[in-house]
Amino acid sequence: MTTYATRSYQAWLARPLYYLVLGACCTASLVVVVLYGIFQFSLPHRRPQFSNLPMPLPPSALLVEGAIPLTRHYRIGKQLVPSLQPLSNHLVGLPIPAAGPGRVLPIAASQLNYYLPRQSQGHSLPIPVVPSHAPLQPIRRITRALPDCTTQTSKCVALTFDDGPSPLTTNLLRHLSEHQARATFFTIGGEVAKRPEVVRLAHKAGHAIGNHSWSHPDLAQLTESALHEQIRRTNEIIKQHTGQYPRVTRPPYGSMSPLVKQALAEHNQAIIYWSVDTRDWAKHEAEPICQQVMQEAKPGSIILLHDIKPSSVQAGVCIIKALTAQGYTFVTIPQLFGKLKPGEVYRYRSW
Repeated sequence: MTTYATRSYQAWLARPLYYLVLGACCTASLVVVVLYGIFQFSLPHRRPQFSNLPMPLPPSALLVEGAIPLTRHYRIGKQLVPSLQPLSNHLVGLPIPAAGPGRVLPIAASQLNYYLPRQSQGHSLPIPVVPSHAPLQPIRRITRALPDCTTQTSKCVALTFDDGPSPLTTNLLRHLSEHQARATFFTIGGEVAKRPEVVRLAHKAGHAIGNHSWSHPDLAQLTESALHEQIRRTNEIIKQHTGQYPRVTRPPYGSMSPLVKQALAEHNQAIIYWSVDTRDWAKHEAEPICQQVMQEAKPGSIILLHDIKPSSVQAGVCIIKALTAQGYTFVTIPQLFGKLKPGEVYRYRSW
């Protein structure tokens, strides 16, 4: 049995205006929900990305103070489940240097701060690393500051080695490094082609690389074209492995002529002779060589040796120790003279 109220209600629902109003309300509600969602997603702290501003949400990882080994790739921090969220909202890190495998890098909480959003929890995200502007602690100097060789009181001398690189040169470089001594190597181009890694090592260690021709001929006896070829080929291979052309040349046997001098000037190279000739190539013991240098060396001396004999390498070590004890400093030829003039002959530094 249908009551009067029920019939009236059904009649009211049948009216078209009711449906129009109901549809408008539903549409408006849907629009409000969509706009609210878009607004919430557009907020910076809602996006799954890094931000430089603190967020009210805790991060999903925390790196505390400690040390990072640079021997392998690693994951910064540790994974945390929602119930183990850290109290701090800082992800702390320190920029990693490009070189230095095997070192340990200290981490300080005040160095860098990054923030991770909660939405990124459970995912691997790259952590940007930027240079730190925090004050750096000074490190121990590895090499001594080179003295100013413009005065005789500085007691600068130049060790020079001819005819290499040889199988003995690497060991000589190690001794030079141990005693913080610089030297000049007058290399033969053909030998550089056999052992380019030795020349690169010497150049990287701060030693000067000079030209000693391609195949050690008497340059004064060559034709002009052959002379230029000896100089040019050696210059090119030295440039290939050091990144720069040599500034100095020592003619084999010290042989000189006007043509040789002119050719070297055209190649922008100074001519280096010596003031202490050890004649180590004719000796088989290191002690006589060392004793001779001790007697003849003085500030500004250029000492001639060859890095092709064990006795010469041993003598070089003896000379370094003995003259260092007397206050001498071993420098390269360019350091001894400063600016060198192409085509000029230099035998020693005078004041």
